Amino acid sequence: MRLNERLDLSDRRVRMLFAKHGISPSQTSDPYAIVPLAAYVALLEDTADLIGDPLLGAAMGKTYRPADLGPVGILFSLSPTLRVAFERLSRLLPAFQAQTSVALLNDGENAAWVYKVSNARIWPRRQDAEYAMSATCAMARIICGPNWRPREIRFEHDAPTDPAVTKSLRKLLGGPISFGHSINALILSAEDVDRVRHVEDAGLTTILEHHIADLAGDDALAPPSVGQAVRTVLDINLGHTPISAGMVAERLGVPVRTLQRRLADEGLSLRQLIETHRLTVAEQRLKQGGTPIGRLAEMLGYSDAASFSRAYRAWCGHPPTADRR
Repeated sequence: MRLNERLDLSDRRVRMLFAKHGISPSQTSDPYAIVPLAAYVALLEDTADLIGDPLLGAAMGKTYRPADLGPVGILFSLSPTLRVAFERLSRLLPAFQAQTSVALLNDGENAAWVYKVSNARIWPRRQDAEYAMSATCAMARIICGPNWRPREIRFEHDAPTDPAVTKSLRKLLGGPISFGHSINALILSAEDVDRVRHVEDAGLTTILEHHIADLAGDDALAPPSVGQAVRTVLDINLGHTPISAGMVAERLGVPVRTLQRRLADEGLSLRQLIETHRLTVAEQRLKQGGTPIGRLAEMLGYSDAASFSRAYRAWCGHPPTADRR
């Protein structure tokens, strides 16, 4: 169900809410519409508050269909395996949804599909995260069948204060859930990700790929700069995988020295990018409140709270203090 279908558009408060964020109701049902991400995320949060439905995002996502994502969603549904589907989504989604980091990561017997709004200033974003995870599960079930379920669903935001809401969310998503992570993720069985579900229609896939390229344009689908690529790796892996030059280089498929040289050509260094990213996320988390300093240090990849506190003091001129609002 789309957002405009959840609302009474004759209600003056609803019309004012859309106007406040500069979005028309028709844009929320058009997969080709261009909507600023920050405005849409804020609209979802405000709408959930207005109608008193803390499960708005997850409920919308449950009815999601590939066509709701336009040709990218159709291409996802035609994929022979979940791995191919998620790798296509990783490659194509950023061209249509800016300020978003997505990837499929391997972790032993598991794989993790991760999603994160990379702009730390876009917060709160709980409804968007729950919508994204719920919608992704719905699309995976198109490929794998209605009984498919992830091993776990992880969210970066804190758990709802009402346990009944958490219970309902678990039922909507169809799997165990946990909160307070550095990223939003679906934890999947690696075996499940590589299981062939059907034979792909290569001709139709080629047509869709060309259509998507025409829609996005060459610039949108061009490889990102090295600095942008590193920031995406950091956004996805920080707090999930130990960060090192070797790890970042491996994720980007280049030797460490090549990575360092290309960053230097852009006037950047890996150390600078890591520290800037860590502390930008720290500032956002501290303003949000509710995350203990020790847990925040762990999420940001510091060895302990003292190391984080020293780095934060050098960055901001004062020690980190979690907002207890």
